Amino acid sequence: MILLRFLNCHLQKVFSPKNQLKSSLFLHAGLHKKTFSGICESNDTVKDQLEHYIALFRTAYIPEPESSAELITAHAMGKKMIHEVDFSTPVTKILRSRLKEMCSKRLERVPVQYILGEWDFHDLTLEMRPPVLIPRPETEELASHVLSHWDRGYHTFLDIGCGTGAISIYLLKQLPLVKAVAIDISEQACNLTQNNAVRHGVHHRLKVVHGDIMQEGTVAELCKNGPYNVIVSNPPYITTEEMKHLDTEVFKYEDHNALAGGVDGLHVINQILKIAHQLLCPGHGSLWLEVGLTQTRAIQSAIEDHPDLGLVYRNAFQDFTKRDRFAHLGVNGLRGHV
Repeated sequence: MILLRFLNCHLQKVFSPKNQLKSSLFLHAGLHKKTFSGICESNDTVKDQLEHYIALFRTAYIPEPESSAELITAHAMGKKMIHEVDFSTPVTKILRSRLKEMCSKRLERVPVQYILGEWDFHDLTLEMRPPVLIPRPETEELASHVLSHWDRGYHTFLDIGCGTGAISIYLLKQLPLVKAVAIDISEQACNLTQNNAVRHGVHHRLKVVHGDIMQEGTVAELCKNGPYNVIVSNPPYITTEEMKHLDTEVFKYEDHNALAGGVDGLHVINQILKIAHQLLCPGHGSLWLEVGLTQTRAIQSAIEDHPDLGLVYRNAFQDFTKRDRFAHLGVNGLRGHV
């Protein structure tokens, strides 16, 4: 599959904790809307309006003003991408109103994904709704790693911190004989996951659980639905200090429970390491985590220092910026005996 990506975003990527979670992820978008029509109230063309909002966004220091205006304009005209738009099209009253409404939200630093209401994850178009965490390109890579290492004998997985349901739904679409459980502490995230699962026809193979993995009762419920061949998670991993420096789009609009990982960023990750052994299939279970730039080493140390966790550290994988971002662990079967 080939994703429509804006190359300039790759070239401008900044390797800082802040930009790990930039909300202006204009790397791909695929949206289908009805074409707007109406009475033209001026001689303006779509090109005129686009240039107007690009200039306005630049003046307001909106991140990636061109991409913001282009995506909004394409969406308002019922197109996937800006190259599909006829720039000579006269601006109708309805289109003008639509552009003004959407661009006003962007001026308030609302993430484009929330303004459009949809965003692509691999080849899937998913509903986006604030404050549920917007899937990042790195999480696409995580899902790809899980899929590429999938054993034919595997039949179930657990998605911890499911958010929009992106990982679960993508894997279920690729693995038609597999079933999954997805859990999130946010009821809004659980509802969105369910909606997206229905949208893509995998809801009959996905059980969505609203719960907190820090609670014993929730872990017990997950155990009843297990054991799982694979656990996959994009957990909160931003440190307390890093949270102070997030982009306005992220800090103001996205759920902090899906971002904040405590002082060292490992609060939720450590809990996942603690409960993984009792949730995974004995002997061959596999755990995949998306983590911060320096956290794969911390996870490896935790596994080595605490053999009672019953896990083995298998490998770290890099994201497209060539930084270690994905940790792969397995079950060693020794818990309680070391």
